[in-house]
Amino acid sequence: HESGCSEKIALVPNSNQMDVWLITHKLSNNNYVVYDITASGISATSQTYSVGSIFQWNDNSGYLKANKSGTQLAVAVLWGNICEVVNFNPATGIVSGNATNYGTIITSDLNGDWYGLEFSPNGQYLYAARCQFGAPASLYQINLIDNSYTLLSTESGPVDYYYGALELGPDGKIYMAKNTSPYLGVINDP
Repeated sequence: HESGCSEKIALVPNSNQMDVWLITHKLSNNNYVVYDITASGISATSQTYSVGSIFQWNDNSGYLKANKSGTQLAVAVLWGNICEVVNFNPATGIVSGNATNYGTIITSDLNGDWYGLEFSPNGQYLYAARCQFGAPASLYQINLIDNSYTLLSTESGPVDYYYGALELGPDGKIYMAKNTSPYLGVINDP
């Protein structure tokens, strides 16, 4: 049980192909918290790694995702302009590296409104959704090799219309929730 954490949680397979890492992020600091899950259960103690941007006390909404190889973590913060990528070692459970905050590369909006995230199957791209309450919702493709980005979609709607979660499907497509819409968005060839 970890107190003072955001809603962000991710599971990453351990390189030993038996265990799993459980990762979350604390509020009011830049601490990633990592637990080891084995056949015996969740470890009683965690490891903490201070990497990247400091979350404010209310920066709890937004996703935490790992790429397919488990070597990178992406984190989105709804009320802060944080859409960040850090390194993860799936053999040791260590979070490290010089975090790249794509939020500040893409926009100077202090809120940012970042929420949904997903890596492409090959790990070269990160897809990031901005909710944009009361403004056009936006979906970006970020090239993690050269830090360039492309606006893939923008859509205006009622005040409560926004882009939400992104999820890589078993068919290799990425699906996106769209609040107040009866349809999912789809990236057919991420």
